[in-house]
Formats: sequence, structure tokens, C-alpha cells
Amino acid sequence: MSEIAVSVIMPSLNVADYIEECIASAVNQTLKEIEIICIDAGSEDGTVEIIEKYAGQDSRIRLVKTDYKSYGAQVNLGISLSRGRYIAILETDDYISHDMYEKLYRPAAENDCDYVKCNYYTYWTQKDGSKYKQLRRNFYDDSYYFRVIDQPVPKDICIRDLYLWDGIYKKSFLINNGIEFSETRGAAFQDVSFLFQTSILCRRVMYLDQAYYFYCVDREGSSSNSDKGFLYSFNEYNFVYSKYKDLIRRDREIAKAFYCRIALAFYNSVNDSHQIFGREYKPYYEWFRREISWALDNQIILDSDMNIDVPLRSVLKPYEDYVEERERRKDFILSALGKPSEYSIVIFGCGNFGIHAYRWLKQMEYSIEAFIDNAANKWNRTLDGIEILNPEEARNRDRETRYIVANNLYSHDMKVQLMQYGVPREHICIF
Repeated sequence: MSEIAVSVIMPSLNVADYIEECIASAVNQTLKEIEIICIDAGSEDGTVEIIEKYAGQDSRIRLVKTDYKSYGAQVNLGISLSRGRYIAILETDDYISHDMYEKLYRPAAENDCDYVKCNYYTYWTQKDGSKYKQLRRNFYDDSYYFRVIDQPVPKDICIRDLYLWDGIYKKSFLINNGIEFSETRGAAFQDVSFLFQTSILCRRVMYLDQAYYFYCVDREGSSSNSDKGFLYSFNEYNFVYSKYKDLIRRDREIAKAFYCRIALAFYNSVNDSHQIFGREYKPYYEWFRREISWALDNQIILDSDMNIDVPLRSVLKPYEDYVEERERRKDFILSALGKPSEYSIVIFGCGNFGIHAYRWLKQMEYSIEAFIDNAANKWNRTLDGIEILNPEEARNRDRETRYIVANNLYSHDMKVQLMQYGVPREHICIF
């Protein structure tokens, strides 16, 4: 093999239903100068056999087995074994477009970037087996794209750039700066500490506006569907703080990045409307609340630093108040909806929040009659066999129809929009 451009690290554990599509997408890259390092942590469902089949057909694939079940340890091991100029991490329930690594490697090598990243799609598998995909952009400000960013602002990167698998990272940048994953056994969210390290230590980066990565959001057992978010996040931020506490204490910009990231993680967790975090996670919840309150009190972070639509202090409730509000909100939604099949139900918004709302309502045995969305390019499509319509259709629907507004930033505007169409306020719930 000629000089290796990209080492693709694939950490796996019991992903037999996904690994074939994933590894095939790596094998078929237009960039041929790659190696594929599969680190399996004891799969028992046929995952290893599928990897071995591909390894027998392609000498670029190496299978390494470990008994230590830790995503971070698997990736660290992969990095230590890698020989490529750049490192990529491909999660084994996802897949990539055939030209992703070529599209990222060319500008990375030409501009000597610490990393180059792209946008991505989230997807989930519908009842008919097709994939419903949602485009996600790292930045909504176009000025971040298609240029080398020298000395990027750590806070901006920490708030906007939330995942690691949509990019490639120069190996020497990682090694020379001691950037590594925490290796907590059985943990998740271990991209959190890696991303913080790359965001504060990078000096030359690039973002591409195209999307090449496809991220699965509906696999049972995945970290994104876990109710242990506070515990996982706590472990990761403790790892970051213990490693970089001197830098965080003396550099106000680094401190702002750190506390903005903590605040965003907390906000996203407490606004995950389909679950309530159990009492065993109260200590971690309260740790976040104390740390964020301290950062606000000392003006390390301001509301203007955050990409959220409410004052940050408004979500810093004591744990008992949080639980009570979650229960009250759940009861309000269910009382407004009535019993399953009592009223027609329409979800306003079919992005990630809309999909969460749909899946939550399905679990509660509700049926959804339609989706509506302000994005015209979604009209007349279907989501899991359910039509996506123009919101103006609300003018003509049965006045007893109930609406679930599912959007992260514009839910109150969408509620007003429905009321302007004549929908009674009491028939509208915000998810």
C-alpha cells in the first residue's frame, strides 16, 4: 500500500444489524489510500464474523479484539495502531457517502489543517425499511464554511460543533497535544472530552458545507437514546476539568468555552421532553446546576453566548422542581390530547424534535394523522407513511384536532402561527 492518507477507526460492540452497511461504505471510498482498523469489544451477535468476511476480501482492513468495553479505550487503541496522516472515527451503526474521506482529505492536506469537518444527516428507519434523513449543519453562519479558519474562537466551536465523527483529524495534532479519549468502562458521550480538547487546541481548521456522514438516531441501546445523560456528561466534564483545570482557571476564553459547553449539555438534557431523569442522577443534575450558576454569577458566560431561546437561569431549577415540571408538562400534554384515538393529532415540525415527539407518542399508543412543517421542500412527502403537509392545512381541519409543536428554537412562534390559522390555544401543546 502507498502512504496512508486516512486511518479509519471503527469501534464496535454488537452492531450486526448495521456493521455491513457501515464497513461497506468505508471499503468503497473513492480515496483508496486508507486503512480500516476495527476494534471490537467482545461482540456476540455476529458482528465479528461480518468484519472477518470483509477483512478476508480487503487487506486494508485490520480486526483487533479487546475485552475492555469502553468506546474511548477502543478509539485510543485504534489511534495508537494507526499509520495514516489523518484519523477518522466511523461509528459502526452509521455509514458515510462514497467520497467523504476524499472530500475531507484533499483540503486538509493542501491547507495543513488540524482537522476538516463536514455537515451530516441524521436518519432513522421507517416502517417500510426506507431511511428518513434530516440534514444537519454545524453552523448556520455561512462565513464558517469553505475557508481556513486560523485561531478559531473556542466558544463558537464548542457551542456549534457537537460531534466528532463528521471529520478527520491530523494524527500529529492529536499526538503532539496529548489529545485522547477518557476510557471509563461502559460509558458513553466520550466524544465530549475529545471535542473540547480539539476545540481549544486547534489552530487551523476548515468546515465544508456539504453533508457526507449519516448518523443513526433510532438504534435501541445507543447512547443518544439513553436516560443516563447526566451521568455520562458528568464523567466527561470531570475528565476534561481534571486534565485542563490550570488552563481553564487562567484563560478566560477557555473557561467560557468550557462552561458554555456544560450549559448547552444541561439545557439539551433537561429539554429532552420524552424522559425524566431518575433520582439516582440527582447528584449529577445538581452538579451541572451549581457549576453553571457559578459561571453566570461570575460572568464567565452570558445568555448572549448561548444558542438558546430562553434565559439560562430559567432552566436552572432544583432537581425536585425539575421533576415536578416534567411530570406536569407530561400530564398537560396527555390531558390536552385526550385518550388515544379520541382526537386527531397533528405534529407541527418533522425535524429531530418532531421525530422524538412521534416516537414518544407511539410509545403512549397514540396515532398521528399528519405532520405539518414550514419547510416547503418537505410537503407531500411522508414520514413513516404519514403525510407532511403545509401548515395552512390547519385552517381546514376539524377544530377538535390537537396539535403538538415540536421545535427547539421556534416553538412559541409556531404556536402563534397555529392560532392565527384559527386553532384554539387549548388545543396546542409544546413538546
